[in-house]
Amino acid sequence: MRTRYVSRVDVTPGETSTVNDTVTGDTTLTLVDSAHPDGRWRVTLENARWVKDVLVLPASMGVVVTTFLPRHGPTDLRILDLTGRELLRVPESAAETVRVEASPEGGHVAADVTFRDNAELPERGVIVFDLAKETQWTYPWRYGSDAEPVSWTLLSQGVLAVKLPDGTRRFDATGRKL
Repeated sequence: MRTRYVSRVDVTPGETSTVNDTVTGDTTLTLVDSAHPDGRWRVTLENARWVKDVLVLPASMGVVVTTFLPRHGPTDLRILDLTGRELLRVPESAAETVRVEASPEGGHVAADVTFRDNAELPERGVIVFDLAKETQWTYPWRYGSDAEPVSWTLLSQGVLAVKLPDGTRRFDATGRKL
């Protein structure tokens, strides 16, 4: 991953920006593996986008990336396939991505998200993506509700295990309770 930027002030992660400080430049992602030491593919993000998280999926299924606009912008979610093509994007205007996790075999991805400024949506959720079927479902919750998890993890075959104070609930890759 390479980021080139131009700013009128020094951009230091974790510090607040100055008024009217704009950051421009590009970030290029390159997938390097032993068969392609110069890179299997390269993808350049839109101007001024920075990468927060990169998760290479097991079994060469692709890459999950969260990106943001400096300095403290909310993060989006992008799932790229083995060729670097964007399979899916959840823009930060729809949900801010907090954390991502892949299933052990790489065929499923889960994203812990915060839904913003929409009273019809829950405050938080875990979105589970089935990459082969190109489907998704969401485990939703509101803070303080019985559904608010203590933790969660994505297991084999896209099974979501949600730990609650009274026990663990498991859901299959379609969201059906097991």
